[in-house]
Amino acid sequence: MEQPKTRICKKCGEEKPLEEFCKDKAYKFGYIHTCKYCKSNYDRKYRQENLEKVRDVRRKHYQKNREKELERSRKYRQENSEKVRGVQRKYRQENSEKVRGVQRKYRQENSEKVRGVQRKYRQENQEKLIEGSRKYRESNPEKMKINNVIKTLKEQTGLTKDEIPEELIQYKLLTRELNQKIKEHGTS
Repeated sequence: MEQPKTRICKKCGEEKPLEEFCKDKAYKFGYIHTCKYCKSNYDRKYRQENLEKVRDVRRKHYQKNREKELERSRKYRQENSEKVRGVQRKYRQENSEKVRGVQRKYRQENSEKVRGVQRKYRQENQEKLIEGSRKYRESNPEKMKINNVIKTLKEQTGLTKDEIPEELIQYKLLTRELNQKIKEHGTS
């Protein structure tokens, strides 16, 4: 018997090409009776209505096949590293407060470990860090001035960076510029 090129979906009743049906050898002609679109809608609705059951099944499957799943995940991340980084970047941007909270909690609970890792990194990458710092200072002189003013104000007032009024920062910057010009004018 020759295989047909189309099939009628049992859900929507439309005649569609076989490519729009999922393959399954258990069915006649090797394709299921509902099109991919209808099956997708059915699956989505089922997952929403049976959330706990679906989670439980997935959890059990993962526990049973943990090593396989970890390897599959590792392989996917390697083959799709750009896509994964993009998704992670987007998540961090959209959930920055949550991410900072999780990071803060981890650093508090693992402070010794974090300090050890940081210390080791600084020792192994000392030249790289010095060069990066130098390049940053050269390419961002205005930011460096502002950061220095903020640092001074934090020491003088005991306020945090967020508590220091913007007007005070601008005032201190202007005062420094004026003092610098007075100093230059007096020496020339």
